[in-house]
Amino acid sequence: MNPADLESIFVQREAIAADLVDRIRESVLTPTKHHSLIIGARGMGKTHLVSLVYHRVQAMTDLHDRILIAWLREEEWGITSFLKLLLRILRAIDSLDSAIQQRIEALYELSSADAEQAAMSLLTEIIGDRTLLLITENLDDLFKGLGDSGQQQLRAFLQNSGCCTILATAPRLFNGVQSRSKPFYGFFRPVRLQELTAPEAVQLLIRIASLREQTELVSFLKTPMGKARVQAVEHLAGGNPRIYVIFAEFLSRESLEELVQPFMALLDALTPYYQSRMQYLSAQQREIVEFLCDRKFPATVKDIAQRCFITSQTTSSQLKELKEKGYVNVESIGRESFYALKEPLMRICLGMKKERDSTLKFMVDFLRTWYSKDELEALRQKIFDGFMQQHLELALQEIDNSEQDPRIAICLKKMRDCFDRNLPDEALQYTQKLIAFRGSIGDWMYQGFALAESTRWTEAIVSCNHILAIEGDNKTALQLMDLCKQALFTSSKIELAINALLTKDLSQWKSIVTNLLDMFNAFPTTVTNGLVSSCKHLISPHISDTTATLWHDTWHELTHHLPEYQLPLRLLTTALHYKQKPDDPRVWMELSIEERKILQQALGIDSIESRD
Repeated sequence: MNPADLESIFVQREAIAADLVDRIRESVLTPTKHHSLIIGARGMGKTHLVSLVYHRVQAMTDLHDRILIAWLREEEWGITSFLKLLLRILRAIDSLDSAIQQRIEALYELSSADAEQAAMSLLTEIIGDRTLLLITENLDDLFKGLGDSGQQQLRAFLQNSGCCTILATAPRLFNGVQSRSKPFYGFFRPVRLQELTAPEAVQLLIRIASLREQTELVSFLKTPMGKARVQAVEHLAGGNPRIYVIFAEFLSRESLEELVQPFMALLDALTPYYQSRMQYLSAQQREIVEFLCDRKFPATVKDIAQRCFITSQTTSSQLKELKEKGYVNVESIGRESFYALKEPLMRICLGMKKERDSTLKFMVDFLRTWYSKDELEALRQKIFDGFMQQHLELALQEIDNSEQDPRIAICLKKMRDCFDRNLPDEALQYTQKLIAFRGSIGDWMYQGFALAESTRWTEAIVSCNHILAIEGDNKTALQLMDLCKQALFTSSKIELAINALLTKDLSQWKSIVTNLLDMFNAFPTTVTNGLVSSCKHLISPHISDTTATLWHDTWHELTHHLPEYQLPLRLLTTALHYKQKPDDPRVWMELSIEERKILQQALGIDSIESRD
């Protein structure tokens, strides 16, 4: 792919690319030599990133006379010694004249020991006072071929010559760079590639579709349905850019008939990829992955150990390594940790080979992920093919049976505890997990309540909209949305309203505050925030001590029995005492350190000794 196209479809990693280019540039222009190792599972875009960095460095005209680049092939299977690595590097350097090429050929006529010395001398001579940028992918395989002695020789050459900077990739950190006993321990700066989020994947696919002039796909990806399809791919394949690109070909296909055959062909194409990934695992790790492939829901360490007949300690160790290698994810809920395959698509592909009956479990998995429950219901009414009807029915049953997932019971209990303790922000964490695990209307409703109680009105309205898109007459969602819209309009004025009360007839305070408390009974944070902000106005010299005391006593009388008002009332009391005795630091002892900071910020003072 040409440099312009590489740039046009590049997402998420601009900061990483810019940093790598800067480090290479510094390595060329100064004696300091940087060595970077890009870490990412297969398909994560390591080659794309390396290619982009390569072209950017090549385009820097001021470096042309100061740099040589040797980019080794992605799979350098034949490098089994330091000598063979030197020969590959020599052959990978661009634009060597015929005389140099002849000298390289002459190396093959020497003994191994003489050829090694001659190759080192020739490489050093070619580099001269320039810097060699060595680009090598799959560094773990390269080091495995070199062995310990070859690695020691390479490290000695790099250290003694001081003329090389390395940009390498690997699917994971490995023993050759992690072990203290190895020559390259601490030598490379690891650069970890993060998975794409769903919005970043949409951005990537839009750019690729634009490059291919697929205007209909570009338009589709910007629709709610297009974004939902990308989220389905995210669930199936994690954040792997390569899988997103593969799926892009049929993201916009609407009918089930148009979708099934391409999907089956895709599985056939991907199965060798996932089978090859299994070869990188030990027998025990393959057993754990196979167990997770067969299991519908994530499993605990205890479950995995019991089913695989291995100890919990060994299971934990193997799962830790599988997580580092990018095969599994862990989800911590309370004290329990649940493990699942990072890419459900891997389970589908590997499971294809086990299907023996007419019911294809992988097809059921795909349908329940790709379509919403309502879409599946609609398809069931339209499709009369017995085979597909059977799988649609099973997919709907799987959705209805999602309560069997042990994570859901834990999340529900934790979420309800948070609501009971008036901790909406913590409850929100569990509602988000429930949506990810199950995504029922009830889960979206829980999220709406948690957001509303946190006074995040706009986000709560989005949750309500999601519910109403599925069930347009949902009364609870409609009521919550109306309340949020009213609060959104009103909350920006509550602080002004509360502060304005200080200038009104004192006899009106009690009735107005009572009305505010009734109006925002479900979402008291709106009022408590306004009360705390009033503290600054309370200490104003324009407000008498008598008025300030009456304000304080009115709020205490009306809210002292409400748990959510305890902190604002403490702050209000201290603000009153500060107004009465501004030079007495003892008034601050009524509050904890964190509470003092909150009140100082509300009062707009820098320290407890000074007053604005």
